[in-house]
Amino acid sequence: MARLFDRPKVRQTMGRHHCGSDHGRISPFVWANGAILTETMAAMLFMLYVYLQLRVFEKETAQSALLAGGVLGLLVLTRPEFLILILPAYAFYWLWRKRSAHVVKLAAISCLGIVIALSPWIVRNMVTMHQFVIASTQVNPFAAGTYPNKDYADKMVETKGKTQMEVAKERLKVGFTEHTWTFVKWYTIGKVRYIYGRMFFGAGHAPLYPVIPLGTLYHRMILLGGFISTITMLRRWRQPAVLLVVLVVAISITRLAFVPEFRYNFTAMPLFIILTSLLATTFLDYLLGRRSNKAQLPVGEEL
Repeated sequence: MARLFDRPKVRQTMGRHHCGSDHGRISPFVWANGAILTETMAAMLFMLYVYLQLRVFEKETAQSALLAGGVLGLLVLTRPEFLILILPAYAFYWLWRKRSAHVVKLAAISCLGIVIALSPWIVRNMVTMHQFVIASTQVNPFAAGTYPNKDYADKMVETKGKTQMEVAKERLKVGFTEHTWTFVKWYTIGKVRYIYGRMFFGAGHAPLYPVIPLGTLYHRMILLGGFISTITMLRRWRQPAVLLVVLVVAISITRLAFVPEFRYNFTAMPLFIILTSLLATTFLDYLLGRRSNKAQLPVGEEL
């Protein structure tokens, strides 16, 4: 089935329904939060960046690379952790195309687009704060992420008279040396399970009514479909759709460094939905193809 993901019909379906120019068609899955958070705008900009990065792979022009970089810059202004995506995106492109000079050129142009988008923010920080700050960062999410299972009262290290970063570094040192298995588990499957374990319905409150019946099961079925789609595509990975897998893995790994929140799955879910939809579309295309072939067989002939 892995070869089916590279068929033109499937690629056209993915682009037309999820990343293409037919804006009148939207995914049947609507994800929205119940509070004003950066995740809403980030999800929109993230999907726009994915589309534009796929256009870079297709057109391979300076204009497309500059535009993709500019949108990524806007995404970074919204959620700074997405800055890392430029590296895995073009690393995948290089592994796929094996044209070093051309890939480096496009990557440099995309970086220029990022700089242009971030320049007002950088200049503002240099003028008002007298510091060169590329992206807004917070120590607290990093420090809070050093508490396995969010047990903030474990008293592993003394905190009095120390900054949050000093406490975080000391906790990591003590944790990985004296509580190795607990910290290894927390910084791998523990945080991943926490982030993706539940559907995000909103922030700071629960819905007044069931938004989606059996929502958690529904959420996990999408994750399962995305996982199966990923495994299937990786068997034949030299195709544009694998960029979605690369980006999901990249943002998931990045978030392992910080405190896990199930609202963090909000920006990743559109990619999981596309991967699951791609799996369903491919399977349906396969079944219809099989039925068509059977209908054309002469009487008495077997498959």
